[in-house]
Amino acid sequence: MANSPAENIKKIREMHELGRGLPPKSAYGEAEAVTLATEKKVGHGTVYRAKQFARMFSKKDVDRLCKLCRDGNSLSWSHLPQIFKVESEQERWKLLDLAAKHDWSTRDLEREVDKRFPKKRKYGGGKPKTAPDAAGLVQQIIRTSESWLRFDDQLRLEVDEVAYRDELPPALRDALRAAYAAMRDLHQTAESVQLPHSRKRRKK
Repeated sequence: MANSPAENIKKIREMHELGRGLPPKSAYGEAEAVTLATEKKVGHGTVYRAKQFARMFSKKDVDRLCKLCRDGNSLSWSHLPQIFKVESEQERWKLLDLAAKHDWSTRDLEREVDKRFPKKRKYGGGKPKTAPDAAGLVQQIIRTSESWLRFDDQLRLEVDEVAYRDELPPALRDALRAAYAAMRDLHQTAESVQLPHSRKRRKK
């Protein structure tokens, strides 16, 4: 059963407040973010999306968004991760207006976003460049593991973020759970690493 507009508005405002309470750094692996996720009984995926929401939407924007929800459509928090993919603020609002006007489902909005803003995929190519020192390598590991964790979020169900999409084979879903746990630990470990400051050699 779909939530009422009042329930959708409440969820949207709660997620915006959650995002505003996050630390300025990455939502993954930070002690404050982990504590906040535990207190609110939400997963890391929700924490990350809430942070995106608070960064991209002001309180005034949230009021405007909630006004759209009051028109009796199905616009809800589950629609917003699709909107986060759109860089242009003007285009984001165009899509939200259309979603509200035509009562789009989350999948409808996802298809429209992908149609308007197709991702450019690169295959092959040379070896990725690695940083020349340990500090740079640690930062690369943090960025790469965070990228995987974001991708993992996209593979999960919107209504139950603990579960993966049903169209994925059970064996693959089990492997993804193991990969997520390993990548999360890698990201947390890399963020906790403290390296001594390296001194630059003076040219003779």
